[in-house]
Amino acid sequence: MKKPVIILADPDYGYLEALEIKYIEKFGTQTEMEVITDPEYFTAFFSVQREVDVLVVSDSLYTDELRRHDIGKIVILCEGSVPADTGSGIVYADKYSNLKDIVNESSYDIVLQKEDAGRPGSQPAVVTVCSASGGAGVTTAALGLCRSLTERHKRVLYLNAESMQYFHYYLNDRVCLDTEACRLMRQAGANLYGSVRGFIRSEGFSFLPPLPAAAELLNISPAAYTKLAEQAKESGDFDYIVVDMDHVCSEPASELIARSRYVLMIMRQDEISVEKTKILEQNIDCSDRDKYMFVCNCYDPDQENALERETDGQRQIAAYIEKISGRVTLEKLQKSEGIQALTYLLL
Repeated sequence: MKKPVIILADPDYGYLEALEIKYIEKFGTQTEMEVITDPEYFTAFFSVQREVDVLVVSDSLYTDELRRHDIGKIVILCEGSVPADTGSGIVYADKYSNLKDIVNESSYDIVLQKEDAGRPGSQPAVVTVCSASGGAGVTTAALGLCRSLTERHKRVLYLNAESMQYFHYYLNDRVCLDTEACRLMRQAGANLYGSVRGFIRSEGFSFLPPLPAAAELLNISPAAYTKLAEQAKESGDFDYIVVDMDHVCSEPASELIARSRYVLMIMRQDEISVEKTKILEQNIDCSDRDKYMFVCNCYDPDQENALERETDGQRQIAAYIEKISGRVTLEKLQKSEGIQALTYLLL
């Protein structure tokens, strides 16, 4: 299987250099990439039939003639207004928007060679979703993220490690975890993932059904979920393992957080949530901004925003998930602009 071919074309060399770096960060050496800044060379290059997986091209260089070539996806970089989707299969992007977003949008369906296992970006990622205060919407944010990642062709496993688990309220499949599976979780044997793998269900993304009672009553330790997440990652069955956790400062949570590639700190805009998050930050070193992301959930622009009063400049909000009116469903969560923005940060 040959490597996917990506061509970046724009007269602005400095811009293309920055964009090229983002592609390299994501794919390493797993693609064939060519950067074209000379308009005359660009014309000559496409004067013969070409087979390209992704062409990212400035609107100043694009012509409809390019569509006669075998190009999997064309992304046109616009310096002015971005045209609406015409259904033509062409993606229009604001040239000066987030470069990572452009890379993700242009390449989410690229199929890489099997040998890409050594590339850091291709390794399965554990994502811990937690909060300093109850009611911040950790579960809805985590489920929305799972659904959104699945829509982008990622294999996702959702694990709810809360003491009381009600996440099946948002699913069509409302079956609780089987008694035998509960016993296996309680024992947490050496091959825990292999033992419970047959009990995992799917609703677009995969999930282990919720416990039929509180974890403490079933003698199931949070450490079991830490082990399960790590073994699911090592299995290679999934691209992302999203863990919904409430025991933020427990020893198992600390171990899981240490092993996670991303930790999403869910908070709200009210003063109590902000103050509790400050206390959490005193107990967890969140200085690595690529790993630790603060997310404001249920954001309402018409309500007072205590986050705006923050003056220390240490915390940055990675995404604002807007408040969803009416009954919250997976479909509504997946369509949320905030959830989609958060998804792009993890791709």
